[in-house]
Amino acid sequence: GALGAAAAVAAAATCARRAEHATATAKASLDDPEAQCSDLDGSVPSTDGGSHRGLPSFRGASSRTGDLFNTSDTGSEFDPITGAFVDKKHVQRERNKLAAKGYRQRKRISMESVEQELEEARKQNVVLQQTNTVLRTENGLLREQLEFFRKALAGNLGAR
Repeated sequence: GALGAAAAVAAAATCARRAEHATATAKASLDDPEAQCSDLDGSVPSTDGGSHRGLPSFRGASSRTGDLFNTSDTGSEFDPITGAFVDKKHVQRERNKLAAKGYRQRKRISMESVEQELEEARKQNVVLQQTNTVLRTENGLLREQLEFFRKALAGNLGAR
């Protein structure tokens, strides 16, 4: 009846989520996707990891509680607007992805700012080193002139 059709829809949604979230390493072992979707007849994938080639088990809401719409203890909720089950973990994963993306963006902008400040500081350091070299040279010349005038003055005073 209607409950059986709803269970088939839930199983199909579970199968679709399983296909969407297959990792790169698991994709190689998914030679026969229809074998992975064997729960369309209402059976529950095993939890021992043996019958599904080592993939984690994905249990539908009805397999735990027996009630299709009671999903309080599962990772999915029925969305009455779309008429589909929404996986809480999937939603949280998506939020986490967005938060991580935002963090990486902020960090990249911050790093670019710090790198720009570093480059400006390096340029200023080069200018200051050049100024320091010029001032040291001028200081040396002034010391030589001072010594010259001291000797000249001492020679003039001694000649009197």
